[in-house]
Amino acid sequence: MKNKGTKATAVIIIIVVVIVLSVALLLVNRMKDSENSERYDSLLVEISQGNEEAFREAVSLYPQRPIAYLERAVWLLHPDTIEECIDFITRAFTVLSTFEFNDNELQQIGSLYSILGSANIEISNYQNAIISFSNAVNINPQGFDMHRDYIIALIKVELIDEANSMYDKFMNEQTEDDLHFIHEHFADAYYAMGDYEKAMEYYLMLHQERGINFITWQNIGVLHQHFGDFHAARLIFTGMMLAYPDDYRPPMRLAYLAIDEQLLLDNDDQDYSEVLRMYNLSQTLNDTDDVDLMRLSGIIAELRQHGWLD
Repeated sequence: MKNKGTKATAVIIIIVVVIVLSVALLLVNRMKDSENSERYDSLLVEISQGNEEAFREAVSLYPQRPIAYLERAVWLLHPDTIEECIDFITRAFTVLSTFEFNDNELQQIGSLYSILGSANIEISNYQNAIISFSNAVNINPQGFDMHRDYIIALIKVELIDEANSMYDKFMNEQTEDDLHFIHEHFADAYYAMGDYEKAMEYYLMLHQERGINFITWQNIGVLHQHFGDFHAARLIFTGMMLAYPDDYRPPMRLAYLAIDEQLLLDNDDQDYSEVLRMYNLSQTLNDTDDVDLMRLSGIIAELRQHGWLD
């Protein structure tokens, strides 16, 4: 009986020791995890400031957490490191694809896709940008920051219906600056596609919104000329000459306009002196190889050949 009691006591002692050791180990692990978490949080600050070594340490502690990758990607999203940013995020997805994520971490994965899309736009790789933004939207439909660039990428590859659908869906979530930027791209895309009525609609919208850049202003004049409103076109090109006195393009446009105007007149009434004057001015101001100016040179040569110019 005594031996049985001794054995029972020994078993109890062993169980107690195991429990104590387990609790102690659990407490140690918790303390270690707490220390690691605190260290990880401090590393995130360093990563956001461009510290690559901090990133390496962070992913050695918690390779499954997307936030460190996200902070590093944000830092790399600059003109000098765009290619590096794309390569980094691509490699990050290879690592992260082996883990499962909670809702907050999924939002961070969506942000990584969004940054990848923006980086691809910077190097004009619009197809890859569209794929990245599509993944981002599927993960986080309310990631407002990406919608403008997603629409721009769709416009750039002339997926106009899809771009309009995205625009209609997220228009109310865009800032005035973003809307103006999107309208510029729609206008230029419709102009390039030859849908001049739609292009004019957007160009006039831009003009009403806040004023327009040089190309937009010029294209409005060209569209007026295309539709036969020569008076409106002349007002625009003349205004551009005053606003940009050292630019060869406004006088070049006036030369083209004068040609169209003269072609509407009877032969006896045609006078191409303005054409030559504007052409000479544009040649004086030009320091580039401009296709339109080269074409105008050919027209001037033909006019001389047929006796319209001396």
